[in-house]
Amino acid sequence: MKIIISLMGIFISFLICLSGFSYAAGDENILFLHHSVGGNLYNYSDMGLENFIAGYNDEQNTSYSIENWEYPGERDYSPYAWNNYPFDYWNLWVNDLSSCNSELCSGDGYRCIECLDNIVESHEIVVLKHCYGGSDILEDQGLSNVLFPRKSLENYKLQYVALLETFDEYNSTLFIVFTLPPRNKDYSSAGTPRENAARATEFTEWVKNEWLDDGADHENVVIFDIREFLVEKDSYSDYYNFLKDEYSTGVDSHPNDFANNVIGPIFGDFLINETQEFFGINLPNSPSCGDDLCEGDETCLTCSGDCGQCEASQVISFEQGWNIFSVNINVTLNSSEFISPLILDYREGSWVADFSNKEGDEFLIEPLKGYYVYSTEITSLEIIGTNLISAYVFPLVSGWNLISVNQESIFSDIYLQSIAQENIYEINPQFPTEIGSFNPTNTLDPSNIYWVYESVLTSKDMSFFERIANFFKSLFS
Repeated sequence: MKIIISLMGIFISFLICLSGFSYAAGDENILFLHHSVGGNLYNYSDMGLENFIAGYNDEQNTSYSIENWEYPGERDYSPYAWNNYPFDYWNLWVNDLSSCNSELCSGDGYRCIECLDNIVESHEIVVLKHCYGGSDILEDQGLSNVLFPRKSLENYKLQYVALLETFDEYNSTLFIVFTLPPRNKDYSSAGTPRENAARATEFTEWVKNEWLDDGADHENVVIFDIREFLVEKDSYSDYYNFLKDEYSTGVDSHPNDFANNVIGPIFGDFLINETQEFFGINLPNSPSCGDDLCEGDETCLTCSGDCGQCEASQVISFEQGWNIFSVNINVTLNSSEFISPLILDYREGSWVADFSNKEGDEFLIEPLKGYYVYSTEITSLEIIGTNLISAYVFPLVSGWNLISVNQESIFSDIYLQSIAQENIYEINPQFPTEIGSFNPTNTLDPSNIYWVYESVLTSKDMSFFERIANFFKSLFS
């Protein structure tokens, strides 16, 4: 039995060594079965998973392949419905095998419903996920039956138990099962949405903690906990058990581009690791990324989990007068370390100041956040830290945000597609406090700093730059 719950920002790449296997690990075929949520994840940042696998093949001299199918078929496909909930996988693969018919398939997997026998003949790894509608779990009625399509905990569990028995029959195939993606909190459905969402979280916990723990060996079944990334876990939040606010767009239950760009690389790494662990065997005494030992060819670039993050440095230069800067590496830095009379931090609508002649007003400098600094001379500061991990996320607050970007960060113009162009303003670093120095843009460059507005702009909000200019004029007048 094995359950894997990926953690954001930890990317481990296992080096494959072959020993004693007649099967040539490193050339497995991966199939991802999904609907629109999975399709968006698969295509994160434009064909992301395909590019992820291709890049890994180039780096490690492997030949993995991946493809994705809308399963079980298109929306208008007959005779089977569009649904891909626990009942439907059970019905197609365990119960009513006549509903799938591989002989009708033309090979593209979209205009037919392949049977599981046919799927595993040409794919060593099968990834399956349910649509967000699977989280519409109704209250139990005390009438549990594996034959019932009603979405309830009592029926889901029976269907999953039966599916697990089927997966056991294909013990040379690796099955990766996604947990339920959460719903948007403002959707409408049967039952009570908030109670449905709580039951979806309960089912996810059962899948992670009990489903595989029945005393049998289910080494060919692992779980990718996408709900862990997507769901709001703060019980005081209006979004509790629903799709996180930062991953939502309107009332749509599809995770937005930001979510897909965060989770996509994590899943790609998870997919490679699980494939290699299931099919590959490391040679004795051969270094293995993930064993907590940095040895052999492992470096901070190839195995940060064992060797740590690579050291990085940044030089911040200041001209005489007002400057803007951001820290683009991971470092613990206090505002008191700057030799300047005044540093300003903009937080949720107001300024926080560190005056050099006053004790107790220091604050931490956050990566990718912008700061204003007044310098009495031309000077510079070199800081030493580590590279930001590729899943570093800068959280926007409602209203104006002063931010920068980093080439390795997820925060990019892709995330800002949901923010109108007039909500992003590049700051001219030569005149950072003057009203003519704020120019609208729709691109983000790591060398610049930006004002970004997270909401709908009004005429009052647009007077913000005039107020900034007047504020700085008054500071030393």
